[in-house]
Amino acid sequence: MKLMKLMKLLLNSITIKLFFFIIVILLLIPKQLFAFEVTHQIRPGSVFETTALNNACSTMKGSLFSSRCNPALFETSKEQGIYLSLVSKAEGDSIDNGRDLIFKPITEEVIRRLLQERNFNSFTFNGEVVFKNRFFELSYSPYYLLADLYIFNPAFLEVSIHLANIETLRLTHGRGILKYSPFKDSGNDLQFNLSLGSSLFYYEHSFENIIISLYDLSYKKATELITFKTIYGTAADVGLFLDNNNKYIPTISAQVKNINSKINEGKKDANSKSSLYQSTLLLFDTYSSIGIGKNFNTILGGFNLDIELPFTSFYQELVAEQITLGCKYSLSLFSLFFGLAKYYQNIGLRFDSSNFNIGIIYAREEDMGKLQPKLEQTIYLGVDIIL
Repeated sequence: MKLMKLMKLLLNSITIKLFFFIIVILLLIPKQLFAFEVTHQIRPGSVFETTALNNACSTMKGSLFSSRCNPALFETSKEQGIYLSLVSKAEGDSIDNGRDLIFKPITEEVIRRLLQERNFNSFTFNGEVVFKNRFFELSYSPYYLLADLYIFNPAFLEVSIHLANIETLRLTHGRGILKYSPFKDSGNDLQFNLSLGSSLFYYEHSFENIIISLYDLSYKKATELITFKTIYGTAADVGLFLDNNNKYIPTISAQVKNINSKINEGKKDANSKSSLYQSTLLLFDTYSSIGIGKNFNTILGGFNLDIELPFTSFYQELVAEQITLGCKYSLSLFSLFFGLAKYYQNIGLRFDSSNFNIGIIYAREEDMGKLQPKLEQTIYLGVDIIL
């Protein structure tokens, strides 16, 4: 009996020492940040057309907001004047909670309701005023709104909240820089036209990116948990567009977006105390793309096709999951849009007039990609008011 008691005491002693040894090791291991990426169809500077095509439109010239797809298309964009453009996620499986966090006071009741809802909730909106003449386009966006909420630990009820409000002032210009006829001497009229465009913008980015649990609510008020930080800076987009007059040769574009943007870097620093945080993809970070497209005009209307290949940073790594096909059909004052990618499938309708363009999009989307537990069905609305 004494031997058995001695063995139990020895075993308990070893267990306790092993437990404390593991705790010490965990404390000594350097803390690492784990980010999960989220993207959206509405991006800063988006209008209805770019959203309906899931931003696959960098070779589609001749529309009201062609320069939003690619600043090199500035000279091909239609009309001059003053415009008001609004596009928003209007209805869907997950937008109510996102809208509440943006437009309503943040209370303990709101936070507790978030912890009881579906795994992923989101809301996005962009609105801006645009002045355009034949020399430049000047746009002011008082609000680009984003709200993403993800419950990643249902057992312990933790929610990752990412809120953002961006104010931007943007100046855009583009022009043709080169015309080349390789077979001019042989009588072939094939001609290539190269255009260059750029968009310089100032941004004021207010955001919160935090993880909240029920435990946090036991010793802090909801208003104390969510505190916005602000990042200021200037950034730029640069684009090229190679056009031609042959009906079989495709047009090509190349772009780099958000050059010199510090937004994602600031968010990473702000969340250095958290082991898990949300990171955006192809939204605020510097990224690049190549577009391949073609336009067809028939007696039944015009067709625009575009395939967009996005890359991280300056053409570093192809983001294969975000390769997108965009298609636009136009007949008089009616347009039909399609956007197709691995995680996005869109169909949109737009009706134009001399003073209003009104459109609606039905989308099936997974903003979190393969991490999203359920595909979301969403409605987007867009309005362009021509003053």
